[in-house]
Amino acid sequence: MNQIFLATHGHMASGVKSSLDLLIGTTQHITTFDAYVDNRNLEEELNQFFLTCTEEDVALLITDLYGGSVHNQLTAYITRHNTFLISGFNLAFLLELCVNPQINITLEKLLALIEESKMMFRYVSTTDFQTEIADEDIFNEEVTS
Repeated sequence: MNQIFLATHGHMASGVKSSLDLLIGTTQHITTFDAYVDNRNLEEELNQFFLTCTEEDVALLITDLYGGSVHNQLTAYITRHNTFLISGFNLAFLLELCVNPQINITLEKLLALIEESKMMFRYVSTTDFQTEIADEDIFNEEVTS
């Protein structure tokens, strides 16, 4: 099973978990760590997290910012068997990971998910938006007016 440790600056981790719970239901395989908002210790929390992981589990350490202080602390754990560190996530990426946590992630699957989730990060211009609206029959009158 995939076990996720989501660590971010501020309350982003718990906020994203709240969004996931709303969209797909309870996500018990996700542990969150909101850094610098209370006296919790990241190293202690990570050690607790790894105690819940079995040898067969894939541990996915996910942070908000590559090279940030939270990311840098997690790099010490990537030598553990079946452990991956991913930085700079988006909600689409986490949704894909959470839809079926029973499927163990391989490096190849992980890299493919990262590439797919990049497609959800984009600039939407007014031209793009008007083209999308024009494709909808119920909006054609509003676009041409």
